[in-house]
Amino acid sequence: MNQSLSPPKPSPWNITLSILVIAGCTFLLGLSSIGLLAPDLFTNITAAVFCLMYLVLAFQQYLGTFRARASSARWAAILSAMVGVLLLAGIFAVRDVAQFLFFLAMMNTFLCASRCNQLWYVSLDRYRAAGGVWPGRLRFRISEIVMLIALTVVVLGIVSY
Repeated sequence: MNQSLSPPKPSPWNITLSILVIAGCTFLLGLSSIGLLAPDLFTNITAAVFCLMYLVLAFQQYLGTFRARASSARWAAILSAMVGVLLLAGIFAVRDVAQFLFFLAMMNTFLCASRCNQLWYVSLDRYRAAGGVWPGRLRFRISEIVMLIALTVVVLGIVSY
């Protein structure tokens, strides 16, 4: 293990896209949560799958960017691409121009984040292959827990609106 290597730092572009992806996942999670309340079983199952995907993506995005975990960056890249493609498919169902532009912007954000996560994964993997040392355990700080609670309140606010 080489202690003299300095760990890579995420670029400002990567940090900005990560924040946008986490915010987008929060928004989409709130929208998908509405489907959990529907009387149709198929809608409930589909909404549950989407909610789970958005939760996993937001968590992997956080771990990959702000905790520099290579496997999380790889999963965030894969899931961001999946959400981007799903948004592309959903664009054609939108009738309003403003909604179309909103979904187009979200789709581009998720697809750009996917590429950025892939590049970040490669940089983290190279650092690890060169013998870089990473911190061991995953511990959450109080500020991170408060942010999680705030995001939960936002999702519940979207659902109740």
